[in-house]
Amino acid sequence: MKNLTYVVLALLVAVAVIAGCKKNENPVASNGKSAALKLTDTVPTHPTPPKDSTKLVPLTGDNIILHAHLYKSTLSDSSYVYFVAQTTNSYCTGSKLNFSSSLRANNVFGIDLINAQVPITCNGPGGTISSNHIVFWQNNQSPYSANLVTGNYPIKATLNGNTYTGSINVSATTITFNWNYTTGVLITPAQITR
Repeated sequence: MKNLTYVVLALLVAVAVIAGCKKNENPVASNGKSAALKLTDTVPTHPTPPKDSTKLVPLTGDNIILHAHLYKSTLSDSSYVYFVAQTTNSYCTGSKLNFSSSLRANNVFGIDLINAQVPITCNGPGGTISSNHIVFWQNNQSPYSANLVTGNYPIKATLNGNTYTGSINVSATTITFNWNYTTGVLITPAQITR
């Protein structure tokens, strides 16, 4: 009799488990109708990083013209020299000239002409490219204006591994660029009136 009780109990538990499993196979939706569950494997996807739209091109065989300018503030005595670099070679439309500039130790003005950043897909013939203003900063402050104090200041420019050197002579009435190069890096005009 004891064994029969165990068998009956085991059968009741089995029926309850089977009923519970069947209930999960076809759950009832909130509207009273049955809804089928579907299990699908999901694989997480990561967005594809954007492809570069530009490439860096060396300035091999190019000559760079540094167009010298004088900035004078209309609101104060502030003034400084700056350049705009322009390539002589042509590049695709939308290209840009990469450079760095600094005021180095002993007031040496430095310009590094690094490369051209050009679109991977060339959309038309383009032409020469010009840089943004090349301004000389001292200790990450405003553009260096003491360069207009009367005196002679060294200037160095690098292009394609070559270093070009000259000087900036500041007088009370003019700023003269002593620069004896006809290829590589050129400076124009040779003199600016203050």
